[in-house]
Amino acid sequence: MLSDKLGHIHGLFGMNGYKISGGEIFMDQPMYQVDEPMLTDKSLYITVEFQNGRAVLPKLSVKAFRDGKEIGQCKSESAGECCDAKEAQNWLFIIWLGINENDQKKGLGRYLLQRNLWEMNKIGYKNSVISTDWNNFRALLFYTNYGYKVVDTMHEFVKNIE
Repeated sequence: MLSDKLGHIHGLFGMNGYKISGGEIFMDQPMYQVDEPMLTDKSLYITVEFQNGRAVLPKLSVKAFRDGKEIGQCKSESAGECCDAKEAQNWLFIIWLGINENDQKKGLGRYLLQRNLWEMNKIGYKNSVISTDWNNFRALLFYTNYGYKVVDTMHEFVKNIE
């Protein structure tokens, strides 16, 4: 994957027979503000699980259950998992947000995202990053409606070698 900001590399790949086959859109929300989320569906049970990793601040998984079955999850980790820079330590990266198909469009995704951001902000995270496949327009709309701004697009290149 290469950033669209690397035009010269894109040019070199294109001149050498590579084609774009996929991509990822990255969005951020520096100095995000989030209110404590309110769960209106009383049939849900929510778990919040922190886990230490390589970074200064922990990872987080927020899960939603109904009748003992997991129906949704939002996972995040520190950008410090991949970078030792001090500046990366208070940036969280939402690595997964998923809701079972039958439970979508009911506000659960928004709740899980907000709960994750709220819990992470309480322990010191100040900035948030999220990404989605460049063809996932529903997720892109959801995240930008939530306040995320597109900051970069990454492209995947492939070459047919016979």
